[in-house]
Parts: sequence; structure tokens; C-alpha cells
Amino acid sequence: RPDQIIFTDVAAKSEHIRRSSLADVCLDTPLCNAHTTGTDVLWAGVPIITLPLEKMATRVAGSLCYATGFGEEM
Repeated sequence: RPDQIIFTDVAAKSEHIRRSSLADVCLDTPLCNAHTTGTDVLWAGVPIITLPLEKMATRVAGSLCYATGFGEEM
């Protein structure tokens, strides 16, 4: 449902991590993957859905997922 997708503004690191933990899933962008944000949401216990492509910048979130030990499940 549209009301379940929430876009937020920039926040202090502690607030960013706190509200990241409220999410059910993080949807990654395909052309430039989540780098620091990906690490933050994984730290908060939120899985990431990502689409790794050819360029390195599109494979970062996938690498982060595999580094957690749950990459194949995500």
C-alpha cells in the first residue's frame, strides 16, 4: 500500500539508526547501491533487497548482505 512507503529527511546518526529499525525491509536503488546506509540498516536488523549489476557501485549492498552471513536469504 502507498501509505506503507515512507521517505524521510536527513537525520542525526543515532536518529537514523533508531528509525531504520522500524522498517520491515530496505529497498536498494539499482544504479548506485546503499553503502553507508546499507550498513546502517543491516546494523538495525533490517534486510535489504538489492539488484547487483555489472559495475562495482551496483554490487556493494549485495556484498554487505553476504558479509552478514545471510546474503543468500536476502
